[in-house]
Amino acid sequence: MDIILNWVKPIIYFSIFITVMLQLLPGEKYTKYIRFFAGLLMIVLVMRPVLNLFGEGDFSEKILDESFYQEQTAEVELDLEEMEENSRIYYEKLIEESLIEESETSDSENEKQ
Repeated sequence: MDIILNWVKPIIYFSIFITVMLQLLPGEKYTKYIRFFAGLLMIVLVMRPVLNLFGEGDFSEKILDESFYQEQTAEVELDLEEMEENSRIYYEKLIEESLIEESETSDSENEKQ
């Protein structure tokens, strides 16, 4: 009985969540997309015990882990781009300061002669 209950609970919770979300939408513009996405997730929820029987393990966890990995990869890439940009700006300023210092040094040497 617990197995069936643990299988049905997420399906019921998800159905309630989607129903509330569809009611809160301001217009009909995105309804078909949300229904499509909800249908795909519902298929995964319903197929979960069958996939567990065939040795796939917890399929939904694998999907979530993969999406989490992709999110983290994208975030790291953005951070890396930002760090590269900051590094480039820092080195440009450093080069400008050295050029200014070099020109001031050469100007002062020229004035002494």
